[in-house]
Amino acid sequence: MFACITPSTDFRATYLPARAGPGTMDSATWHHYLSALKRMLPDFWVEVISIHEPGPNSDTVIAHVVGRATSTTGAQFIHEVVTMFYIRPEELSLSQDPQFPVPNKPVYKVYKILEFMDSQLATTFFLEEQERRARLRGSRLVGLVSAQESSGAPSRTVQSKVVGARL
Repeated sequence: MFACITPSTDFRATYLPARAGPGTMDSATWHHYLSALKRMLPDFWVEVISIHEPGPNSDTVIAHVVGRATSTTGAQFIHEVVTMFYIRPEELSLSQDPQFPVPNKPVYKVYKILEFMDSQLATTFFLEEQERRARLRGSRLVGLVSAQESSGAPSRTVQSKVVGARL
């Protein structure tokens, strides 16, 4: 999908309603945000319900989709959204060599994304996911401490192992 995004600095992605999402992001912030989501929801995939192209003179494509995934904690994520992709033609230079000029070719790139999401699901799922992750980290530490204590190792060793545990 990233190949469809404009390299121009005016790219913006916005999640609405504003209270549910990260707000408006530029290209770099949006890529970082999606990377974080991909780490949390590694098997994320999208089922397209419908796509609407309002007309030949419109710069908007509207997609109604359902995103599905299993989080890294095992929780099911199902999220229905409507996303508006704003597109425009941009010049693609086929040759940078002045000795071999090639006519520029217009290609269509996304310069703005508006996504309308279920604000309650978005807020509750991610808050609950943070709680699940914290519980899992806690249970891993408890297991590590229990294993150390049952081996008869001194508590000082247990402390250093807990601090150094990878979470």
